[in-house]
Amino acid sequence: MLSAATPESPEKSSPQEHLYAEQIQPILQQKCYSCHGSEKNEGGLRLDVRSKALEGGDSGPSLVAGSPEESYLLDLIHPEEEDYFMPPEGDRITKAEYDLIATWIEEGLPWPDEYANEEASGSQHWAFQSRSEVTAPQVSQQNWVRNAIDPFILARLEAEGIEPSPEADRAQLMRRLSLDLLGLVPTPEEVEVFLNDKRPDAYARLVDQMLASPHFGERWGRHWLDLARYADSDGYEKDRPRPYAYRYRDWVIEAINDDMPFDQFTIEQLAGDLLPNPSLSQKIATGFHRNTLKNREGGVDQEEFRNKEVVDRVSTTGQVWLGLTVGCAECHSHKYDPISQKEFYGLFAFFNNADEEDISAPIPTEQVEYEKKLKKYNDQLKKAEQSLAKKEANYRQGEYKTRLADWLETLASTESPSIPARFKSGYSARTKEQLKPRNDGTLTSLNNPHPRDNYFLEFLPPENFKPDQKVTGFEIEVLPDPSLKNQGPGNSGSGNFVITFVQASMISADGERKFLRITEANADYSQTGYPPMDAFNNNAKKGWAIKGGFGEPHTLVGQFKEPQPWKFTTTEDGEQEPARLSLTIRQDYGNLHTVGAFRVHLRTDVNPAKKQPVPFAYYEAAKEAHHHPEGDLPTNLVKAFERTDERLLAIQKPLLQLKKKAPQEPDTKAQTMIAARKPRETHVHLRGDFLRKGPEVEPHTPEVLPELEASSQELKPGAARLTFAEWIVQPDHPLTARVISNRIWQHLFGFGLVRTVDDFGTRGERPTHPELLDWLANHFVESGWSRKELIRTIVMSAAYRQSSAHRPELEQSDPENRLLARQNRFRLEAEIVRDLFLSSSGLLYEEIGGPSIFPPLPADVAALGYANQVKWKASEGDDRYRRGMYIFFQRTVPYPMLMTFDAPDTNVTCLARERSNTPLQALTLLNDPVFHEAAQSMAQRVIENRAHAPLDEQLRYAFRMTLVRQPDDFELQQFRTLWLAAQEMLSQQPEAAQELWGASNSLVEEVPLTDAASWVVLCRTLLNLDEFITRE
Repeated sequence: MLSAATPESPEKSSPQEHLYAEQIQPILQQKCYSCHGSEKNEGGLRLDVRSKALEGGDSGPSLVAGSPEESYLLDLIHPEEEDYFMPPEGDRITKAEYDLIATWIEEGLPWPDEYANEEASGSQHWAFQSRSEVTAPQVSQQNWVRNAIDPFILARLEAEGIEPSPEADRAQLMRRLSLDLLGLVPTPEEVEVFLNDKRPDAYARLVDQMLASPHFGERWGRHWLDLARYADSDGYEKDRPRPYAYRYRDWVIEAINDDMPFDQFTIEQLAGDLLPNPSLSQKIATGFHRNTLKNREGGVDQEEFRNKEVVDRVSTTGQVWLGLTVGCAECHSHKYDPISQKEFYGLFAFFNNADEEDISAPIPTEQVEYEKKLKKYNDQLKKAEQSLAKKEANYRQGEYKTRLADWLETLASTESPSIPARFKSGYSARTKEQLKPRNDGTLTSLNNPHPRDNYFLEFLPPENFKPDQKVTGFEIEVLPDPSLKNQGPGNSGSGNFVITFVQASMISADGERKFLRITEANADYSQTGYPPMDAFNNNAKKGWAIKGGFGEPHTLVGQFKEPQPWKFTTTEDGEQEPARLSLTIRQDYGNLHTVGAFRVHLRTDVNPAKKQPVPFAYYEAAKEAHHHPEGDLPTNLVKAFERTDERLLAIQKPLLQLKKKAPQEPDTKAQTMIAARKPRETHVHLRGDFLRKGPEVEPHTPEVLPELEASSQELKPGAARLTFAEWIVQPDHPLTARVISNRIWQHLFGFGLVRTVDDFGTRGERPTHPELLDWLANHFVESGWSRKELIRTIVMSAAYRQSSAHRPELEQSDPENRLLARQNRFRLEAEIVRDLFLSSSGLLYEEIGGPSIFPPLPADVAALGYANQVKWKASEGDDRYRRGMYIFFQRTVPYPMLMTFDAPDTNVTCLARERSNTPLQALTLLNDPVFHEAAQSMAQRVIENRAHAPLDEQLRYAFRMTLVRQPDDFELQQFRTLWLAAQEMLSQQPEAAQELWGASNSLVEEVPLTDAASWVVLCRTLLNLDEFITRE
């Protein structure tokens, strides 16, 4: 709100300086600093620091040295202002105070150096201060301490006169550890091994074993996917699927299993594509910021939604790594934290010059299989080429030359059936670039092409066209260009393109539009699997493409269902105004598979698609060769002849047939980020409106945080994002290590040391144990940013191992267990609830990674998606029983069980899940088919493993499978009674017994059906206990 010319500081003290010290500064302190001081910068304005006050705020110049008339601030603080005045609350500025401030402005804003307060320009808020070197406090109960964490906890407890809780029993400790590190229940056999392991380091060995398990990456990868707002679809109304989103999920699991240092983990996700010679893995890592919502609605402003995606990337990065709500500064400076709107767009600038790209990213097994097939194919191809080489050489030395000359003569003396269309207008839907024709009618889209694009074109009839002369079709002739890879004609990295849909219509002079149906298509050349007619079937993943024909002209012919007369309308002045042929050329494949250079022709001959197309360029080239026979024939012209020469094709037929059987490269892709091909300027968006551009800003970080020391080269568009990523994990950064350590603590204790894990700013809570938080952050960095080492240290502590049993004596003094006098018990996350059912029952299919799965879903749920476009084909076989994190997440129609148990909606980053307790959850666990199936499978396991054991031993085994612990006498009696009651009831209802057991399940020998079905009842009860889905 305020800016000013810098006043000159006189060498000696003056009366004007005393004015500030004795009168102005006290007014500002009393009536302004609460909103414009060290802890809050409303409107981007800070008044307690000279340089900041003179810099001003969001609204531009408001205080001008020497000119009260131009100082907007005086209008705001005027004691008689009624509509919009400052301060908005409390005592207003008096007339005398107003006059003093006006005098200060008029005298040039004298501000003595001793009151400049520059050393306080950074916030005094604890989270923005450097981490301190912490030593563990002295405690009395040294025998309770197991590692460096415990003194910090125990010192607080001793100060409050509170004893820590005893250690949980070994069975409960193993279950807790397994749930926290793996998200699975240990098997009864694993439990027995641990309980019988009497070695002093048995627990440490168990911890190391779990940290080394591949399921560790799944458990902790799921935590990270919440932050990454991972989903398998775009969101918004169309909500198209992202079939290869899982490649990023796989990367996360692998990186966490490998214990990739967190600084590297960060850099690869924010800027892996900018690393020197980035690997495929590092490119896939950038999929973190491809998880934004994507609006593919027709007619949306793509630039508007691109800006929305960048805003989301800035906000997400700020919350995930810095623990700050930086998104609150998008429209105006942050209301509470010292982050100005300009600084928000300084962060925005780091991401504004990143674009999206889908790259080929086959999974290792796919690539190995492809290379195996390719080697076999190449061996066959080599043999075929050798066997045909002599026959083809003989032909080329003889009749070939005569036939080539005859073909050229015919082509040169024949008029092309293609008639150049007269261009009227055209533009790119994504780049808004106008398509302008060259002299030969070629249209280009070579400057900053968009990964996906639509060309909207209109044509007039040729000058000699007569009213009602009929058009039977059109041609799109794609042309090579030296500026394109392999000379194109496509903009992609290979030179290819995919025309996914062409729509034609005729628009009369009075605006009436008639859509023209294409019923037949042809092309001079097509890539295998991308035939001409696919360009008229409106499928974003299909179309016409020309791989193998790069650097050559090619033509696509579309034939109308019926010949169309070209209508002319008589205008008021008697002129004949023709209709316009409108073509929409859609190219939705992605990865710049758009046409770089092309032109359009009309066809008036009968059935144009039934004739072998020849690009118009070849007619032109043949005529040129005929007039200048002494020159070499263009290579493209020779290739065109060879594609149509029947004799040569007959010789090559075995080879051509073999080439059609060439193995296809895996089509698995990954969503990645790349540096923008054309750098963009970044401006402040006034009030958050991307159309209202404010001052231009360069990439920079908030001043309250460590300075970003970088050269101008490192802040260029192609490097700035990497520079930022390295800055965010520099070892002395006050936030990153604290934020991540706090989040890890949250997953192991249920709550963070800072309970507002999403807000380390001034509105967030202070840490309950600040020295411990700094110790953890320091240890995290000093261990080489090792996630596993930090987790290992925490779970080895006595604090972690405490019992979670409720302590009534602490209900008044510490009702929320902030002092950590015990462990916390809490309901498990949605995916883990499913995993527990599957692992306890033995149904779990433990394959790591890969495509998402589709558990059975009622058809009426899938039908809730837009225009019935959600295709949910239930997975079969083992895939039905994979872990919950692999369930396909459709943003508009998420899997109901996940949402019932509080899974995030993935539209924005989720730093802490809600935990609810509802009747719907109980109903889901009782009635969802997969949970009933789990009860049946568990019953079968109990019978198979303890078929001839006494009932009580069988019951104890069932407890081990689910709760890990043994039942007490009361529980044993209750479950024994339940089993016997179920047996008695089912013996009288054999049909119900069969339904419970399942028609497809086989019975263990000598076990009656009623006994087996009774076990289903008992297992179902155990699986539905609150304790089962709770981490104790």
